[in-house]
Amino acid sequence: MLVAGLIIFFAPFLAAIAIGIVLPDQIRLYGIIVTYLLASVVAVSIAAEQYHGRIRSAGDLFVAARSGAHGALWIGLAVGGVIAAAWLASRLT
Repeated sequence: MLVAGLIIFFAPFLAAIAIGIVLPDQIRLYGIIVTYLLASVVAVSIAAEQYHGRIRSAGDLFVAARSGAHGALWIGLAVGGVIAAAWLASRLT
């Protein structure tokens, strides 16, 4: 349980810090928010697999990360669609 909690907390946190360091000031906050959201989905997927004892090798870890990345992709598409719709609505008024 402790390992799963550490994965869920530290993985997205470190990814957001890394993105915050490399992005320019104009988009840094948005990059950190999106990175934290997507990395959290992947981290929760990996932590759930680890908690249930399904990760026994590097291949199992890869499968858990790939599954989380698929979830993050769908969430990213949904969030991107909402942002695009809001931007389009602001341009039409």
